[in-house]
Amino acid sequence: MEVVPGFIAGSVTSSDGQIQCYANANSAGGGNCTAIESLYDTVYLTANPASPYELSSWLNSGNGQVVGQNQYAVTILPGNTTVIAYFGGPIGVTLNASGGEGIIAASNSQRTTSSCGPNAMNCQFYGYQYGTVTLTPSPATSGDPGWSGCPSSCSGTRVCKFTVGSNPVNCTYTFSSGGSNSGGGGTTTGGGTITGGGGGGNVIIR
Repeated sequence: MEVVPGFIAGSVTSSDGQIQCYANANSAGGGNCTAIESLYDTVYLTANPASPYELSSWLNSGNGQVVGQNQYAVTILPGNTTVIAYFGGPIGVTLNASGGEGIIAASNSQRTTSSCGPNAMNCQFYGYQYGTVTLTPSPATSGDPGWSGCPSSCSGTRVCKFTVGSNPVNCTYTFSSGGSNSGGGGTTTGGGTITGGGGGGNVIIR
């Protein structure tokens, strides 16, 4: 198994100690990025992103699964197995709940949650580049004008789920008319407010 580090801050290590691969280890700073593993053994990988990065997602062409926070288990199969640990910086997501007395519930791939509304404008949330953000309007009805200004995966009155890119997102859900026009607020748990963009990179495990 070979680990090829991307241009990020952090590392990927294995539970058996054979892999201790750091960002840019092939060009400077050392790090063990190769290992010989036994066929059909399960190797547990841990992503160790450096601040302000977070592990956004894993991508695997072989047999693997997420087993815990920042941890991934991959079974060694014949041939090459590639696993990519995506590290991303924080990206701002601005939410607007307009129209009626509705609320937008938000969550990201780091399990941070937020609730914006009713009639909340410029309610700040965030995701991490390469990770996902899920937005759920409540109550949502077929008569709502629905989503606007959001990524293309968000339409109508459905739950909105999108992969975070490199640019901040501004997303509005319009509920059916009615209710108060007073401004509302939002509550976020598990993290702070991010309004700017961020960078990202990846670690490739072959």
